[in-house]
Amino acid sequence: MAQVSGIHKSRLRPGRLSTMVLTAVLVAATGLTGCSKSAEVGDVFVTLQGAGAVAKLGGQAWLAGALSQYVDVTSKGDRLVLTSVGADKVFVIALSSGKILKTIDVGRIPQGVKISPDDRLALVAIEGEGMLAFIELTNYTIFATIPVGRQPHNIVYSRDGSLAYVTLQQDDEVVVIDIARRAVTGRIALGDPGVPDGPHNLDLTPDGDTLFVSLRYSNQLAVIDLETNEVLTYVPLTEGHHGVDVSPIGRWVYVAGVGSPFVNVIDAHTFERVALIEAGPGPHGLRTSPDGKLLYVALSQADQVAVIDTTTRQVVDRISFSDGAVPFWIAVIGNR
Repeated sequence: MAQVSGIHKSRLRPGRLSTMVLTAVLVAATGLTGCSKSAEVGDVFVTLQGAGAVAKLGGQAWLAGALSQYVDVTSKGDRLVLTSVGADKVFVIALSSGKILKTIDVGRIPQGVKISPDDRLALVAIEGEGMLAFIELTNYTIFATIPVGRQPHNIVYSRDGSLAYVTLQQDDEVVVIDIARRAVTGRIALGDPGVPDGPHNLDLTPDGDTLFVSLRYSNQLAVIDLETNEVLTYVPLTEGHHGVDVSPIGRWVYVAGVGSPFVNVIDAHTFERVALIEAGPGPHGLRTSPDGKLLYVALSQADQVAVIDTTTRQVVDRISFSDGAVPFWIAVIGNR
């Protein structure tokens, strides 16, 4: 496999440098001088929580808000949308120019962000407000907010974009949102009654029939039949709050928890864990390439992104970032 270039390790420690210096070091480390090229299918982006930035692997890096966490990219690959917990804002970045198109105040503790399949809408989970914000992606304004429950964390759309599913960490539920009506139309209870389970991150199969939800506190993966909105089973996971990705080819579910160096590999048909892949310290966000052949894993405790061959289930590359950058979440064009 050809080497994947990235931001090389340096002695940078974010928080001790000015914004201007931090931007210069991050951008210079990519080996580029100026704006990134237009994004292509398969391009990989990672938020750097400690640096308050987002970077394209092998390309440009952009300074955003403090504690940059969740990120999504449009299907066309022209814009990024990311949340900043430290600033309580959402940033919209044009990938062709590197320009921040809009900075949007959204309320306390914005977490997951997801762009609709038609690229017209972004939903943001506002954890501190118990709200879901609807952002119009032509004028970058919030046109609606709705209450959903306690500690909404992350979001995924149905394949046709008519529904969204939102995890509620404190309510141990996934809520179903009708996009057109901007209303909660269903609630799916998860875990054992009276026991904190903490639904965290989620993804669904390419056919849109099955939803997988990681449970932060009980270290399980809930498997939900979306025709009935009923839980089919629970799969044991490694420890820690978890990122979830269903491969675009639909065969495997990959789940990484920060409390263990391993990525869980789960069969999307039998719902059995079939392998553990040692990725490195603190794995969290992860996404597969559009063809399902590579898996990118953000290693929050190693300041790296691990690249895994999904056939051999071996790490084939590591992209290192500045000390304290804290890679957090991954977005890949072609894997929404």
